[in-house]
Amino acid sequence: MKFELPAVLDIASVDELKARLDALLGPGEPVELEAGQVGRVDASGLQLLAAWLRQARAAERCVRWGEVSAELRAAAELMDLTEYLTLA
Repeated sequence: MKFELPAVLDIASVDELKARLDALLGPGEPVELEAGQVGRVDASGLQLLAAWLRQARAAERCVRWGEVSAELRAAAELMDLTEYLTLA
């Protein structure tokens, strides 16, 4: 199942995005996060992704990345989250 992340991952968008991501934690097919459209991301957006991926791992949910924007990669690298988010 493909899940398209929004163009902006910031404090204003994390509550709605968290609810949408949490709905994917039940049993089902692998989740592919599409992040090619992400143009702006702040620390709260990265924190949400890291926390949600931790929950998905605990629930033994298979999650993989599709396309990832340069902006998201750069922000993850800056916060030293590239490996944790499995973007490496």
